Amino acid sequence: MMYSRNGVKVNYPSWILDSMKTLKPPERMTVSEWADKNRIIPAGTSNQPGRWKTEKTPYLRGIMDAFSDDRIEEIVFIKPTQVGGTESILNILGYIVDQDPASTLVVYPSDTLAEDISKNRIQPMLRATRPLAEKFREEDSKLLALQFENMYIPLTGANSAASLSSKPIRFVLLDEVDKYPPRSGGGKEADPISLARERTNTFAYNKKIFITSTPTLKTGAIWKEWESCTRQLYFYVPCPLCGKFQRLRFQQIKFIKEGTKTERAESAYYECPYCQSQLFDADKHKMLKQGRWMNEEKMDGKKQSPKKTGFSLNAIYSPWLSFRDVAYKWLDAQGDQEKMQNFVNSWLGEPWEDVGSTAGAQKILDNRGIYTRGIVPDWAQIITCGVDVQQTCLYYTVDAWGQGKKIYNIDHGCISGTDFNTLWDVINQTYYDQKGKEWYIDLTLVDSGDQTDLVYDFCYIHNPLTIPVKGASNPIPSRYRVSTIQKEDSVARGLKLIICDGSYYKNMIYAKINAQDGSWQVFDGVDQEYCDQVTSEHKVFERKNGVDSWVWKKKTSSADNHYLDCEVYAACAADQMGAFALLEEQPEAEEEEPTYQREQDEEENWFGNDDDYDWGGDWI
Repeated sequence: MMYSRNGVKVNYPSWILDSMKTLKPPERMTVSEWADKNRIIPAGTSNQPGRWKTEKTPYLRGIMDAFSDDRIEEIVFIKPTQVGGTESILNILGYIVDQDPASTLVVYPSDTLAEDISKNRIQPMLRATRPLAEKFREEDSKLLALQFENMYIPLTGANSAASLSSKPIRFVLLDEVDKYPPRSGGGKEADPISLARERTNTFAYNKKIFITSTPTLKTGAIWKEWESCTRQLYFYVPCPLCGKFQRLRFQQIKFIKEGTKTERAESAYYECPYCQSQLFDADKHKMLKQGRWMNEEKMDGKKQSPKKTGFSLNAIYSPWLSFRDVAYKWLDAQGDQEKMQNFVNSWLGEPWEDVGSTAGAQKILDNRGIYTRGIVPDWAQIITCGVDVQQTCLYYTVDAWGQGKKIYNIDHGCISGTDFNTLWDVINQTYYDQKGKEWYIDLTLVDSGDQTDLVYDFCYIHNPLTIPVKGASNPIPSRYRVSTIQKEDSVARGLKLIICDGSYYKNMIYAKINAQDGSWQVFDGVDQEYCDQVTSEHKVFERKNGVDSWVWKKKTSSADNHYLDCEVYAACAADQMGAFALLEEQPEAEEEEPTYQREQDEEENWFGNDDDYDWGGDWI
């Protein structure tokens, strides 16, 4: 081939031409620019296959481009659900292979998950994206060791100490770090993040560490990394009416206070905190397009170093979720601690603080109702009783249940000794409401963990109004399960025995006590001992045999919790009677005035003039 150099035509040999191509530096571009130009999402790996477009998720641009920013050494990304966090990691991997090839380690919580993502996400991307396919040596690769022309990518689980502490690595990508074990190598090595970070030590000036996860607790790995960031950034978007930049926050999602969960969620909109305008889903995409990653406003006037930059998002920003979706998720989580923790972690992108599992005696005193002891509220539909059996006494509580899982403690007490005849007098007595209507206890669950033979005999005599109950010693898939008494020499052999998930009902009870809607109340004149016992426990986070879990524990070792156990059994009895299925009666819906929603004109100067806006800190 003929080339002209200084006006002279030269015929270069082919081997020189190949060398010139090899030596040619790659085109300088950011991760998002590379992805927009090259990335193909293959069918079957996403619900939106085809060419990657960063404009669909504008907030990911700053996160991805931080990887191609020479000032930044570590990137921390608080990753909620459905914001495209996994795709950002794939784009970074593709960028490394094509633009800046170097040894790269990717760490997942387990080898099994690493193999699954390699097989179903990473390798399909490599095959579908041309510049990556040209460099991918598939025949020489394994699921956990991807080979390329001039680099390799090992993938590993966080529990593998050998994989985390061997050869030097320039780039480290750590995914879902809050699910990592506290130590690698069966607990004999350091924590996985430290081991992986140490592998970059030989690359003092050009290493990159990307750490991401959905948060769990404030003691979790991702939150600790976030707190150690030298710069913390949030995604600010402008109101389409007043132009003020703001973070999208859950407390600004407004919806009606009455109606079913679906009806309330359908009314959801976003209220600008500055001009109180109602913003709708049609507004959100325009807001996202104009969004910018910034420090918290003013940030005390301090300049933040970008060396370790953190990015925090919540699911409200997701283009695939509506304000209605977020509102419904919150409404559906009310009264269910596990659902609420998932909402806080995966939707709000915040660590869970278990304030709902802590309640003080004063909270119960504040929930005193208008009825005196023994009086049934006029909204009651079911009455249940729970009995905690001790060697020296029998504790009991009697609760009325109504629509919307309203709970009213109408009576409780302690019977000295093991006088089951007196207990039957309590269970069989007549209660009255203010109109004089007679009420009786529908079902009683009696603890059979102590004085088992006496409890079985008692429940046999008074069956089906009384049923023995035991707390589940191991996790069960439902709130309770029905078993049978197997004791050979018991007259109650073959009768029903309830196995109860005490943790679930304690979650529900404490959520009701802490609720602001008065859904848990006690009779006027309630005694201090009852209040102290019902609130004698709290939930703590424990790791046992390598497994993290929430466990209910007494606040102090000397505290009594008998009335709390009684309330658990009364709640389980109410559950069996169908109380949890009771719904609030809804008033007939009034015809609402139509809501005016402005047209969305692409040429409209909806953004406003931001030239005079004080950005309050760094932004990218």
